[in-house]
Amino acid sequence: MRIDAIKTGLAVGAGATGIVALILAYRRQRLGERAQAHAEKVAADEKDHQERVASDATHDATERRITELYTKAVELLGSEKATVRLGAVYALERVAQANPEHRQTVVNVVCSYLRMPFSWPPVAQEDGEASSIEVSRAREEFQVRQAAQRVLVAHLRPNKSYPDVWESLEIDLAGAILVDFDFDRCCVSTATFSQAIFVGGASFEDAVSDGEANFRLARFPGDVSFSGMVFNGPTSIEDVAFLADVDLTRTTWKSGARFDRTVFAKPTMFGEATFHGFTSFSDVTFQGNVSFADASFDGTAWFQGALFEDLAWFGKATFSDDARFAQAEFRGVAWFAGLQFPRMAEFSEATFRRAVTYAGARFVEAARFDSTRFIQDAIFSDVDFDGRPSFRDTSFEGDTSFVGSSFDLDGADAEGSTFKGELWIKDSPE
Repeated sequence: MRIDAIKTGLAVGAGATGIVALILAYRRQRLGERAQAHAEKVAADEKDHQERVASDATHDATERRITELYTKAVELLGSEKATVRLGAVYALERVAQANPEHRQTVVNVVCSYLRMPFSWPPVAQEDGEASSIEVSRAREEFQVRQAAQRVLVAHLRPNKSYPDVWESLEIDLAGAILVDFDFDRCCVSTATFSQAIFVGGASFEDAVSDGEANFRLARFPGDVSFSGMVFNGPTSIEDVAFLADVDLTRTTWKSGARFDRTVFAKPTMFGEATFHGFTSFSDVTFQGNVSFADASFDGTAWFQGALFEDLAWFGKATFSDDARFAQAEFRGVAWFAGLQFPRMAEFSEATFRRAVTYAGARFVEAARFDSTRFIQDAIFSDVDFDGRPSFRDTSFEGDTSFVGSSFDLDGADAEGSTFKGELWIKDSPE
């Protein structure tokens, strides 16, 4: 029995020893695994760190290279040699094309270059002629500027040659001298052309300005077309001189537009144009005939003090809000036939020196012609006055027709009005 007990004790001791050995082996294995995992993590972190350092170094090197190229190109733009300046323009183009984050900066530089003083054609000297050297320099500079204009606009519109359009960029060409400027289909964030001079023709057809557009005090000696352009932001075309034909057909202003004091020297077309928001033509001058045929005014249309020296055609135009022509002067025929004025129609103190027709028009709310002067025939035939029209102190110096209209001389506010020509209210003169 004693021997059996000893054997049993030895067996139990051996088993315990084995268990302890197993536990120690497990712990060693776990420690080894943890050490290996830690070593692997340290190695991975070190690799990531090295990769970040390498990436940062690459980025820094790239940025330094871009900065050097950019700085050099800007420096070369100041060269006296036209060929060097030309190369600088294309160098900047390559920098912008390869680095989208630098495009606005490059565009700013190109715009700044175009804003530099420039005379085209060359300015004559006191003897009336420009020297051959000055003419040569002017022609060389002209080529550089044409290249700058092409580089600028080529990337602002979709085309096969440059599928990667430079989007959402601001254009600042205030005071620039732009020759034969072609901005067709270009899309920009904001457009600043204040005090710019457009030598030759200029075209903005189907272009888009998403933000503010400023043409204040710009000068257009040649023909210009804005046909189909969309102005999504507020637009200022105030104090502008349009000295040749202007095409504004199908143009859209979505956030209001101001043309105050602008001069249109030749025929101007606003056919099918759309005006959203407040639109002001205050004190504008149309020296040639102007057409607003099929134009749409979705906000207040303000023509106070406007001067129409030739035909003023508003055939099939639509007004959704007030139409105010107070103190306007019409020296040519004025056509408002068939129009509907849903809100206030204000023609007080206006002067019509030639015939004017409102035949078939409808005035839904107030129609005011107080102190208006009709020097020749005034036609209000078949006009519907839903409200009470006001013709206080109005002067009708030619023949006047209200035949077929809802006008009632006794019911209208016509105190102080005078009729020097024949007045037709029915089928025979009164």
